[in-house]
Amino acid sequence: MSSGFLLISLWELSNITFSSYLAQPPLKRGEPLTDNFKGRSSDPNGSLLNGLKSQKEVTKTFAFWELSYISQHSEARRRLIFSELDRAGGSTWTQIATVCLKVIGDINIRVSNVEKSTSPSTSPDHLGNGIATLPRLSGPLKDENILSNPALMRNTSAMLASSIGSFAKNAGQSPNAKTPLSSLSPQAKKYFNAARNKMLTPEQQKLISSDNAKSSINTYLVQILHSPVGIPFRQTFGRRLCTKVLGTPYSELSVVLNAVDSLTGLAVSSLQEDKYGMVSKDVPQIINQYVITINTINSFSSALVPHWTDVTFDAKAGQGRRSKEVDVLVERLRLGLAELLTIFSDHFVSLGLSRIELKRARQTAGLDAPK
Repeated sequence: MSSGFLLISLWELSNITFSSYLAQPPLKRGEPLTDNFKGRSSDPNGSLLNGLKSQKEVTKTFAFWELSYISQHSEARRRLIFSELDRAGGSTWTQIATVCLKVIGDINIRVSNVEKSTSPSTSPDHLGNGIATLPRLSGPLKDENILSNPALMRNTSAMLASSIGSFAKNAGQSPNAKTPLSSLSPQAKKYFNAARNKMLTPEQQKLISSDNAKSSINTYLVQILHSPVGIPFRQTFGRRLCTKVLGTPYSELSVVLNAVDSLTGLAVSSLQEDKYGMVSKDVPQIINQYVITINTINSFSSALVPHWTDVTFDAKAGQGRRSKEVDVLVERLRLGLAELLTIFSDHFVSLGLSRIELKRARQTAGLDAPK
């Protein structure tokens, strides 16, 4: 008993310690990890770019976290990012903007792939008939019953076998038919009903009927899904929406949020710190990307069909088509969009943002009411 208690305590303590360690920002002595001091990297922005482009999730996550911190709290590093123009692969700002926009744009790609996979036009039933097939080596299979030969129908047993075979075939090929027995001859129906009444009572016949069996199974499944035992088996709307928007098997929420904060923070600071004007030309692209992503998520959320296991879904409650993670992302995009529209309000003409794009962006950000 005591050893089990100590083991569980050790697990909990290890979990708390590890979680606390990972929750610490990527700083050392109050400065970003890639800053150059005491023998650390002589190219801090190069190290940062390597982390942003890394294929390792942990390295990439901490690199975006550090970039978000720099965009809001480190003026020296921001000025260094804006001033590095001759780096291999493009200026430092261009590479950072490209990586961040790709992370945000991947949301639209994931949603588009989900919509294509669920579109009826991609199902085999809707494919064209122009597919080349191998030549036939024999004639088509016959559809008639092999027991329908009058020579074989000399006794009642053969006739009953023929009727049962026809019934099974019709039921299997047309499960949605209203009356499978309608294809039987009157004499076959008579023998079939006689055998059924002799072997089963009326109560048993009612219990094994297809409609009653389906109703009973559905009732039991719903009861299980409503119980605590069924919680792990529910595919809730929020969970499915989060999975399809933020990706699998690991959610990219923190990476996307830090990418949005980084782009917004660097763009806003560039008005005072970007002496070469490198950022201003990319502001319209950032605004349009925010608008497209917000509208894509909202449209997808409205069109996504709830799963049959989501017994707690209630569209009338107002919270049915919601996901906490996706709501946080949409709100962060909206706030960033509103901040960019406010800060750059006097520069849109020189930046090349059209009136239609500006109007749509202001409506998406909630600055203007949609008409």
